Amino acid sequence: MIPDSVLIDRIKESADNAATLELITRHSGVYIDVINQYAFSPKIQVPELRDDKTFNLYSWALTYDPTKETQFGSYVGKKTRWMCLNILNRDAQSVEMDVNAPNTDLDTQGNADRNTELGEINTEVGKIKDPLFWRIFKLRFNEKKPLSWRALAPRVGMSYEGARKHFIKHIGVVKEAMAT
Repeated sequence: MIPDSVLIDRIKESADNAATLELITRHSGVYIDVINQYAFSPKIQVPELRDDKTFNLYSWALTYDPTKETQFGSYVGKKTRWMCLNILNRDAQSVEMDVNAPNTDLDTQGNADRNTELGEINTEVGKIKDPLFWRIFKLRFNEKKPLSWRALAPRVGMSYEGARKHFIKHIGVVKEAMAT
């Protein structure tokens, strides 16, 4: 059996069709298995992604770096997973608010409007009586650039996902109040 690294070298050097076909045959299972893990979402169009299998595996073979000490099968699994996650998150709305960042594009009236909006946000946030949310909010938006969830999590004694979910739960109330 020819190693994956030799097949990939043949693909990169001479676009060898036989090597491409062998590599796709070997790693199609990983690709399909990962796609099937995300098939629960209607955003993941399984038939379309299956049709793209040949192209994706070929393009990933061209970008594969054997010096990273990752086997090609693992690389395919990771690339497929990230592809699915990008599809799932493509239209996700961000809840991040940078309440301290100056906007240099605004004129004086625009700055006044922005300050009024920031005041409204702080008023609505002030209505939430959860001290953990307040701590997360202050830590997250204390600087010009929001603190990352991974950096924030140890400071509040939670996992980053737990801190993010707690924030999202309460910031939704603020968004609803601001929308009315």
